[in-house]
Amino acid sequence: ATLTLSDISYTAPGGATLPFQIVAVDAETTGKEESIAFTSSGSAWQTIDSYLPANSSTILALNGSTATVSRNPVSQNTVAGIYLLASNNPTSVAAEMTLRASNPGAEGVAFGVVPLPPQAAPVGGAGFILMASGLVGLLAFGARKQRKR
Repeated sequence: ATLTLSDISYTAPGGATLPFQIVAVDAETTGKEESIAFTSSGSAWQTIDSYLPANSSTILALNGSTATVSRNPVSQNTVAGIYLLASNNPTSVAAEMTLRASNPGAEGVAFGVVPLPPQAAPVGGAGFILMASGLVGLLAFGARKQRKR
């Protein structure tokens, strides 16, 4: 299954485009033989934080606009870890979730939006530089419809 958010924009009340990040995370434990491939039309995915217990077998493969989260299939008695990923200013993002063929489970993803001041960048392992006061705008997903008057 694939979840896609498209026609993403973040604009100021006057119509100026504002910078933002889409944050993505595996919201349900990825089991063996399962994976999630996040894609973005924005900047390459970056890891901004992670939680990886000592016996975690979670694997992250970053390849530009694609970030794939999976588990090492040969690991025994291990637990899942979590990666928090970010991409700047995408117009679309997607998460392709692959379930195991034998005994299918479930997968889930979560997306967040972080408004950024023009000079901001993600800070690895420490979160984000938050927006400056007064930076307010409208975030839109999907095709916009004009209201009839």
